[in-house]
Amino acid sequence: MLNAYDSQPACDSGSSAATTERPVVIRERHTPRHPARTTLLLAFASATLTVVVLFAQGNPEAAKIPNPVAADAASIATGKQVYTRYCAVCHGINGEGGSGSDISPPAPDLTDKDWKRGGTDGEIFSVIKNGVPPDLAMEPWGDRIKDPDIWNVVNYIRSLAKK
Repeated sequence: MLNAYDSQPACDSGSSAATTERPVVIRERHTPRHPARTTLLLAFASATLTVVVLFAQGNPEAAKIPNPVAADAASIATGKQVYTRYCAVCHGINGEGGSGSDISPPAPDLTDKDWKRGGTDGEIFSVIKNGVPPDLAMEPWGDRIKDPDIWNVVNYIRSLAKK
């Protein structure tokens, strides 16, 4: 006769044979409670990671866009006015970055050579116009600043580069 705890025959109370009790381990196969939700979550995480990787490495399509506005004194002066009005609150008046806050990360230094989103004029233009997805730490300005003025800001930012 087998008892519930081991695979050895049960001992009679009068028997002198010693048995070792071993608990029976019942292994259940784990199945997700919500397989559709798990699949959707994995797909979303994969898509988000793809977007982050692509934007962290720059924007190859935007890199091909040439700056149609000459970087002359008038463009840089106009760019400075637009930058001061819209950009300086986050990036600082001299473009050296901001301190951030509880709800937004510090804005990057625009005067150094480290450009996480790509450093061509077209990529800078794209970031200003379209923002930085997915969390839009840099909001899009294309609906508030006209394209020629965004190019002027690009020229002004270029003028701030440390030499």
